[in-house]
Amino acid sequence: MALDNNKQKKMQQLDERDAIEEEMNWLFRSVVNSIRLFGHVIAVSNYAKENALRKYGDYFGFSQQVMQKQLLLELAKLYVKNRDSHTLPRLVERSLKFLTKKNFKNYKLIPNENRSLDELKQQLLDLHKELEKLGTPINNLKKVRDNILAHNDKSISNALESIAFQHQNPITAKEVKRLVEFGEEIINTLSIVLFNKELKLIRKDYNQEIKRLVEDINGD
Repeated sequence: MALDNNKQKKMQQLDERDAIEEEMNWLFRSVVNSIRLFGHVIAVSNYAKENALRKYGDYFGFSQQVMQKQLLLELAKLYVKNRDSHTLPRLVERSLKFLTKKNFKNYKLIPNENRSLDELKQQLLDLHKELEKLGTPINNLKKVRDNILAHNDKSISNALESIAFQHQNPITAKEVKRLVEFGEEIINTLSIVLFNKELKLIRKDYNQEIKRLVEDINGD
């Protein structure tokens, strides 16, 4: 009976490891989306004063506005805690619980060659501390999503009230950039700590695409 119980526990541990990896890979997709959206917004901003973009300013301005909103929604999906959703804070907490001394000793669960448990644990604790530091922008992100981006909240009846609400719950460009970058940092750290592998991200240079688009519009 004891052998059966031990075997069952090992199976449960493997199931949890696989579940963490599956959740991590799923969130990685959202992280990639946030990076791509952020890159596009920045690229359009870099070329906003070009005559070609000014000529079609309404189209590019509206497109950028849509992508800015989508970027905030994507970041909210990643960072705002929800009992029924996959989020980066939930994944970090789940990984911390999994990184026990017992699991660390089992190489099948955690490849630990040339690494110490304390070292790996500290890397996850550092992620947790950084998430706590980002509490204010994440909380403001939640408020803006719930009241403006995802819903037409009854408390906001016109554009001026919408602007005022966003001023009361600001999310700066610097904070957005940090959330985008930190999402990638979380995924890579968890992948290295738990699975001893780095997830590869193929970046797209939207500056070059916008540059070529400007040249085509100008007939260069």
